[in-house]
Amino acid sequence: MTVKAPKAKSINSVPVTATKAARPAPKAPAATAIAKKSPARKANAAAVASPVAPLASSARNKPLIKRPAKARLQTPMVAAPTILTTAPSDPVGTSKQSQLIAKLTAAPGATIQQMMALTGWQAHTVRGTISGALRKRLGLNVVCAASELGGERLYRIVTSVAA
Repeated sequence: MTVKAPKAKSINSVPVTATKAARPAPKAPAATAIAKKSPARKANAAAVASPVAPLASSARNKPLIKRPAKARLQTPMVAAPTILTTAPSDPVGTSKQSQLIAKLTAAPGATIQQMMALTGWQAHTVRGTISGALRKRLGLNVVCAASELGGERLYRIVTSVAA
């Protein structure tokens, strides 16, 4: 008695033999192999083995089970820093802006060069302070006039007299 070999089947004009079609399906990882490592992973392995809907992208990186926090070393209690109730080391009115206001309220006023020497600022910073801080924020009436000496401009603060 002779045994005949099975005929090759063709799917889409590609011959497929019976040995190729009978391959076993790949096995899923065993939950017990993962669970042997730690008790926390047991629960994770059970959760992984069960069919679950896909997680949102933000939840993918989060662990499924919260693990207990590690014990932290306790630091000794330190006394709260003392709060100084005395006046600050610099008396009020020694800021560059207050020095500039004092210089401008004097009778003759001040030139840009004098204000630059007083504050250590550049000319555009002095002009910006006059325009922004003194005129707009503080509401001071800063007047600019040409001087008789050398043609430099004098800036001064004028208080308006109510009539």
